[in-house]
Amino acid sequence: ASVWGAPLRKADLKLMGFRQKVLRQWNEEFEAWLPRHPAAEATYAGYYCNPEHGGWIFVGFTAEQSARVAEMKGDLKLIAPGLVRAFAFQPAYTERELWSLTETLTEEESLWKLMNSAGVETELNEVTVTTTKVAKLRAVLAERFGPEAPIKVEFGRPAQLL
Repeated sequence: ASVWGAPLRKADLKLMGFRQKVLRQWNEEFEAWLPRHPAAEATYAGYYCNPEHGGWIFVGFTAEQSARVAEMKGDLKLIAPGLVRAFAFQPAYTERELWSLTETLTEEESLWKLMNSAGVETELNEVTVTTTKVAKLRAVLAERFGPEAPIKVEFGRPAQLL
């Protein structure tokens, strides 16, 4: 319970340990693989893990996604290659583009004064921004970046510092 936040049966502990091992091994292998494949690196949209629903590792590329994931799985010596899958949709933005957009948002004083947080949501292939002034920030961002920009604005209170 102290490690996982809830008491687990032995079988669940074993499964959680296995999933951690799979993710750790995949991270190490993938981090070495990506720079050796420039076309994949240029289109890399990120990855996310879904531990609550099967422990899948979803990897996205903005071009030739299925082929890139198949190539990667073929090249890597994974202990559970069946747990690695492509995103359920074709991502439009690379991870690099989304982080660059996040950086632009947080560097511009007129914008960050309206925001409580900003970060990349890999699973959604967008940047999520929280604010207490949703309508105002949506309008400002749509004017500045266009209405089709990959930015989702949600209500969120500022963190209280203790």
